[in-house]
Amino acid sequence: MPSFRLAINKIPHDKLWIKYTGYNLDPYGQWLQYLKEHPEYTHIAICPDDLIPHPKGVEKLWKEAQKGTIVSACANVDKNTFDCPYRTSWPITATKNLPSLKFPRNYDWYTWHELKEQRNGKGSLVQVKHSGVAFMILSRAIIPKIGFCGDMGSLSEQKPSAYDVGISHDLINQNIPQYIDTDVFFAHFRYGSKILNREKEPHLIVDNYNKEDEVRDLYHLKPFVR
Repeated sequence: MPSFRLAINKIPHDKLWIKYTGYNLDPYGQWLQYLKEHPEYTHIAICPDDLIPHPKGVEKLWKEAQKGTIVSACANVDKNTFDCPYRTSWPITATKNLPSLKFPRNYDWYTWHELKEQRNGKGSLVQVKHSGVAFMILSRAIIPKIGFCGDMGSLSEQKPSAYDVGISHDLINQNIPQYIDTDVFFAHFRYGSKILNREKEPHLIVDNYNKEDEVRDLYHLKPFVR
């Protein structure tokens, strides 16, 4: 998506892209292994390639993460949300409930207005039960406490999915709070429940940030295949 490629190249941090990799190929396990091999990294941020981050918002999240806070941005639930004429009524990828690891799964989304009301003059961070991991930043110290297995094993016939829900369950089970920063909003262009069929081979890309390369096309990078 051109808007994503242009936006992500302006984020002044290294990136690790795991492309065209279904849940059955354990994408989270791949970057966990990479992180294990590269101790120079202190934090990771989870960013799907249908989310449009911007440098100012990332910098604010990063400042909070350096304090030990597990924080995510606000993001609209999917692209159809933009059909709503009033931004305050948009459903945001943060929930009042903890979605189940099993189907049927219910998401009781906050609206933008409801999240703002939760601030109560205490700053921009609001504690939530589930954040949808919209550019969630995790410290290396927290990562071993999370299984990163989604709902795998909750139903014998079900393929692992909903890794974001699994992360929220792991955090709550260990009494680790997670927050949404209501001052940071990233547009989310998820197309509802439609599935796009990919024919490209799975691969992993290491993209070390270089300000001079901000305008390049991400997909022209040479894939690094483990």
